[in-house]
Amino acid sequence: MEILAAIERFILSDVETLTKILFLGNFFFSAVIGIYSLSVTVELDRKRARTLMVAKLFQSFGWMGLCFVLYVPIVVSQNLGQSCLYAGLFLESIVMLDMVGFHARMLSRIQAGIFAAIVIGFNVVISLHPDFRVRIAFGAYSIFLIMLIPGVVFLVRAGHSPLRRLTGSLYVVIFIACLFQAGETLALFSRSGTPYSALLGDFTLLLFVFHLHIGGVAFLLVLKEDTDRKLAELAFRDPLTGLYNRRHFLEHARSAIAQAIRSREEVSILFMDLDFFKGINDRYGHNFGDEVLRDFASVIRMHVRTCDIACRYGGEEFVVFLPNAGRDGALVAAERIRAYLRTAKFPNKPDFSYTASVGIAFRVPGAKAQAVDVLHALIMDSDAALYRAKEGGRDRVVVFEDL
Repeated sequence: MEILAAIERFILSDVETLTKILFLGNFFFSAVIGIYSLSVTVELDRKRARTLMVAKLFQSFGWMGLCFVLYVPIVVSQNLGQSCLYAGLFLESIVMLDMVGFHARMLSRIQAGIFAAIVIGFNVVISLHPDFRVRIAFGAYSIFLIMLIPGVVFLVRAGHSPLRRLTGSLYVVIFIACLFQAGETLALFSRSGTPYSALLGDFTLLLFVFHLHIGGVAFLLVLKEDTDRKLAELAFRDPLTGLYNRRHFLEHARSAIAQAIRSREEVSILFMDLDFFKGINDRYGHNFGDEVLRDFASVIRMHVRTCDIACRYGGEEFVVFLPNAGRDGALVAAERIRAYLRTAKFPNKPDFSYTASVGIAFRVPGAKAQAVDVLHALIMDSDAALYRAKEGGRDRVVVFEDL
């Protein structure tokens, strides 16, 4: 019992002090995020940081209303203040859903509907019902509803990021605490004369302090984590097509060949080139030429396996490395891509079509072979087969073994 009493004394805090911490903490954290947004180079991440800055500023105004609840009219301290708090939590939830990207637009619309219903409902309740316990219960339920979707989604979609798991877990703990607080408050309200539980209310405020310090910093680090990941992707992605660039392809194909050497697996390469691409640029312009390159990259992604390594090798040349695939597997993939191109349509140029030529090379690497030598030989052989496909009239697949 003494331990429980000690825990209760530790959790029970000066509510006024906690509220001031939440007001000042959110205000200065908003300023920090604003300064951080100035150094962000990725436009999407800068937008997210600025939205989070506004969210924290609204939350600061909301807690400020509670700080001055005894000194200003109720319409300012509670109606306006609580609405600002809801607005801040709503904007923060939108940033979370946007970062997750899992049906973000649909979930954001649901969040907007929840937010609108909460703001209207709270202002109606606070105007019609004078009992503070009903207001506390409604406020706690409201915070539960706002944080429910983003907390669960962010936690489920955290992947391998400990920061995402930490942020999502903190949200889940807060909205569960709010749910219990609301339930207990309504239960106490049904028994007239029973005082409101200060312990649970203070614990919820402490969780918001944790959310401010731990969750806020984690959120900022998650934003930076996403920015760093995108910058890293720029180092190995072709910016036009989104496929791997040549350097990344060579590095990962060598690793895959080393694995094939150990397991004695057959490997193959498709070397592809768009037919008459210079004529497309000359006739339709380079912007449309870029559109054709993007379309061809999407066709490649559609018809290769997840284990295959596809890259834009240079200009209009594309290469696909197929681990554990020989002549037949490579032929099937190449013919699928070539045939699909005939069905490609461009809305702004319905009569336009394009083709590609493909060269194929395959082999089972020897036990003593070097991965870099095997890869070089495959590229040279598939390039020679591609050259023969061009000489033979284009829009065809040629296997190096058949030369």
